[in-house]
Amino acid sequence: MISARTHAVGSRRCFLVFLLAGFACGCKVAEPTRESLDTRVRQYWDYRLAGDWNRIYGMISSQEKKSTSKEAFLRDNRDAFRSSGFQIEAIEVSGMKGEATVRQDWRMQLPVGGGEGLQKGSSRMKESWVFEKDDWYINLTQTRVFGDMDEKK
Repeated sequence: MISARTHAVGSRRCFLVFLLAGFACGCKVAEPTRESLDTRVRQYWDYRLAGDWNRIYGMISSQEKKSTSKEAFLRDNRDAFRSSGFQIEAIEVSGMKGEATVRQDWRMQLPVGGGEGLQKGSSRMKESWVFEKDDWYINLTQTRVFGDMDEKK
């Protein structure tokens, strides 16, 4: 005959096993997919369009954060030229690394012919991304601008 105490201890163990099994099955681990990188690149560019450099700092890789404090990052980017639009042209993923090719439209107030003028243009960028801590983070120091920097007046 099973005592009430033995039955209670056994019931608790079964409950814990089922609870842990349910938790393990219910936890979805993020994967480094093309779709997840596309989503992250769009989020990054939405922040760029809004000029939200605080959130952008949160998206840079841990390696870059080791060499750039948040204060220095915000100071260096506070007056960066403004992006006015973007289009993702390509996304590539290979394991824990990814690349995004993005065409950005930009505008910048510059002195023109002795006066002030608004310069507009577009450029293409190849961004380097790394998958860490279950999400994609950008390596800004490895991002390269290439192609046209066509100016429009």
